[in-house]
Amino acid sequence: MSTLRNLVTRADDFGVTLGTNDAILDCIKAGWIKNVGVMAPGPFLAHRLDELLALQDDICLGVHGTLTSEWAQLRWGPIEQEEILSSLLRKEDGTFYPDTKSLAHYGLQDEMIQELRAQIHHLRDQGLRPVYWDSHMNFTKIEGLSERLASLCEEEGLFYTHAGAHGRFLLSLNQAARPDGKDWERATASYLEEQSDKIPVWICHPAYKEIPGHFPAQVIEERHFEALHLTENSQSLRDLAEQNGWQAAGYV
Repeated sequence: MSTLRNLVTRADDFGVTLGTNDAILDCIKAGWIKNVGVMAPGPFLAHRLDELLALQDDICLGVHGTLTSEWAQLRWGPIEQEEILSSLLRKEDGTFYPDTKSLAHYGLQDEMIQELRAQIHHLRDQGLRPVYWDSHMNFTKIEGLSERLASLCEEEGLFYTHAGAHGRFLLSLNQAARPDGKDWERATASYLEEQSDKIPVWICHPAYKEIPGHFPAQVIEERHFEALHLTENSQSLRDLAEQNGWQAAGYV
């Protein structure tokens, strides 16, 4: 067989809920997920963090840069001191804005960079050895910010995932959540066949149902579906990828 091309398989949001952390750890052990984005401000960062640390020689850990807090029932704020990041926070509760549009309108980029640097250092203080940086809710599209983020990553020795060499996998599991997964499998195979100029990145958000209420009901169902598919069907995912000339891989 010819050399397999790399398909970057990534699970985001470690630290956001207990069920998310549980699912991500199971997905790593199942073998398909090779990259994990960790949210420094995540309210449940400490949950099973020791187990993630023990696995970091086998996968690529990333700083999942976080400047927004999108869920109504589950809020989080900055690592840096709130009083010096006033432009990034809602006045009513001191948490991040719920969307990138508000962040772009009110947020000062100097404060964004300051907070993101603090997140990198916080995760390192916990014992993590991150190798890449990516953004939660893709705030890199804010005008003029991407260049500053690239410089931040260079200074901190992190691979900047938004540099252009990688393309996003447009069909995530939660966009094709069907009981048998067949629609998703067909779309996956079709997508892999079409890739040529960029390394595709398959971004997933697996989470078990053990923590109801934090996410809307539909999101809970979708993320639980992802968790089951990425664990119980891990071998079939690897087989499907190899049949199309791909293998699950880390960013670096």
